[in-house]
Amino acid sequence: MRKLFLLCLIGLIPALTNAQNEKKKVMVMEIKAEIDTRMARYVKLALEHAETSKADIIIIDMDTFGGGLNDAKEIVDWIMNVKIPVWVL
Repeated sequence: MRKLFLLCLIGLIPALTNAQNEKKKVMVMEIKAEIDTRMARYVKLALEHAETSKADIIIIDMDTFGGGLNDAKEIVDWIMNVKIPVWVL
């Protein structure tokens, strides 16, 4: 069900933007495990990859029980500082 919603959302992205004739580059990443140092590194590398590959939108599919507060704070800070629009589901 979640994947269907995600696919519908990705399908709506062109309709939600003004430039419908332009193809948008969308990066989707999943956060499906406990928040720890490894997950923080994964998120940091994924956000850096999105910036270097010039993604137009980042979608984060998140389903986690939580984890370490310091690592979660780092992840939030990185997401808030990225210049690309980020949608979290």
